[in-house]
Amino acid sequence: MQVINASLINHKMRKLYSISNPIFRQTIENQGCSMNLDGISPVTGYMVGTKGNEVKVNVLDFNAGHIDSFIRSNLSPLYDRTYFVGTWIDNDVVYMDISVNCQSKAEALRRGKENGQICIWDVLNKVEIYQLQEETV
Repeated sequence: MQVINASLINHKMRKLYSISNPIFRQTIENQGCSMNLDGISPVTGYMVGTKGNEVKVNVLDFNAGHIDSFIRSNLSPLYDRTYFVGTWIDNDVVYMDISVNCQSKAEALRRGKENGQICIWDVLNKVEIYQLQEETV
């Protein structure tokens, strides 16, 4: 029988939820953010939202608690550090989803189309790309 160390679990939970404040700050300051639970944000590649986990919050109501709640609801996939909490602001709505980073634009466009996304995010150039219906690279 495995003994569970409550102190270790509490430490891990505090670490997980302490990531909410940096995500919140970056979302407000930069109109969006992509960060995994280790606090790492990609610096290259293309961010692509996954299917079925998007949450919307009015920007005037948005706070770090919304990110906490989103993380708690999506812990299983987010434990894989190749998945990121993705946020962006559009028309006074904050969107949160789980996203992945693809180094290839062609792969990002393909995955975005498969996941029903309307655009992907070019991390290096800080622009949205809306070519998902085209197979242009």
